[in-house]
Formats: sequence, C-alpha cells, structure tokens
Amino acid sequence: MGDVDCTGRAGTAKAAAHPRRGGRRLAGAAAAAGLALCVAPGSASALPAFHPDGHAVATAAAAAPEAAAAKTRKRINRKVKVTGKFSVLPGSTFGVMSMTPDGVGHLKGARIVGRLSGRIVGKKKGLPKGIAKLLKIDVSGKLDVDSYFDPEHFNPMVARGLVAGRSRRAKKVTGCIRFSTTKKNGQPVQRFKLLGGTGKAAGYTMSGKLPTFSFDRPAAQQPKVLKLRVKSGKRKRPQKSCRRLLRKLKK
Repeated sequence: MGDVDCTGRAGTAKAAAHPRRGGRRLAGAAAAAGLALCVAPGSASALPAFHPDGHAVATAAAAAPEAAAAKTRKRINRKVKVTGKFSVLPGSTFGVMSMTPDGVGHLKGARIVGRLSGRIVGKKKGLPKGIAKLLKIDVSGKLDVDSYFDPEHFNPMVARGLVAGRSRRAKKVTGCIRFSTTKKNGQPVQRFKLLGGTGKAAGYTMSGKLPTFSFDRPAAQQPKVLKLRVKSGKRKRPQKSCRRLLRKLKK
C-alpha cells in the first residue's frame, strides 16, 4: 500500500476526480481512512474496508477511541461533603510582603509546597474515583495572599493563584486548582475551582467556597466539613503554568 496523506488532502483530490460518485461522502471516507492509518500505523484494526461505491466500513472507534470513551462516561452534577487537613511542607517561601495604610498585608509570589489529606463524608456512590483520589494529593502552588486586620473575624487571610497537585494513590491522577477571592457584606470570601485534571480525574470540575485562613481562629471554630460541587465537563489538558508546577513535585 502506498504512503498515507495525513493532512486529508488526498481525500479531497479523489472526490474531485469522481464528482458523480458522491464527492462529499468519498472525501469524508478517504479522510477517515487516512486518520485511522495515522492513528495506528501498521495496525490491522486501523485498516478500513471500503464498499465498491466508496462507503467506509471501518469502525469509528479505531480513529477516535477517546471520543467513544467520553460517550460512556457518566455525567454528574452533585454536591459532596469533604473533610481533612492541609499541611505546609518545607520548601515553601513567602515572597515579598507589603502593607497598606488600612492594615491590609499583601504577600506577593508565595511558593507553597504542601500535602492535602481529605476524604468524602457520606454517600460516595456514583462519584468518579478520580475525585476521591484528588483529596489525597501533594501540591505545589504560586499564590498572592492578602491578610486583613479584622480582630472581630480573627484577622482572615485569602489567596489568589494556581495550585497543582498529584495524587499519592495514583500518580497519573493530577489536578490544576485556581484560588480566587470575592467579597460578601464587606468580608473576603475564598473560592476555588478545579480547572482540569488527568487520569481518572480528567473531564471533571470541582468548585466551592472555602473558609478564610486564620492563625487566630480557635480550633473549636474551625469548619469540620466543606460542601463542594462536582460536575462533569470537557476533557482539558492542564495549562502550561500548572504543568510547570507539577514538575516541581516528586513523583
């Protein structure tokens, strides 16, 4: 068999040569055949059969196995409760600190290395396994932190930036998390969102509101359970900045 044109131009040329034999169908069939051969060169399962009138008989799964897997993946949209603790590890740096006249401290470029040990509380049935694995991760992040002088609310702290994590249970499961802040009734609110993941966490998002961090809040008043929302979405490759953070973690 001759060389395969992976650009898809060969199918267009054949269609132009046979305008009365279903040009569009033949062009699509030829392009699908070329794609299948490019996906798995030399594989017998990738060679499509052709009907005499130009119809492709090859399976679409050979050309796009990920698309077939995505169709079988269960779609979810539900709230979950989680609990756990986060520990800051050696290797973290605090960046550059500044203060404003109203008593707000700004910490720019803080490098965070840490470990999250969490678990799902209550019903787990129907949740993707990758989400549970992302609750036990080692993380590396770059954050900007704001510290508010507000004794009535235990001088809260909020963060903005990206954190990347790798599961300790399955090394192929990673996640990229964005921390952001808003204000409600004049008080800072800490939010986070899982932007994308790999392995069994691919194709899912997780978001929620987190309690503001504080060194002054008594342990008895620290929240024990957090409510998060898990949703299925599109598979996205982790962005470049997250991949750089992942390389800083030991495998």
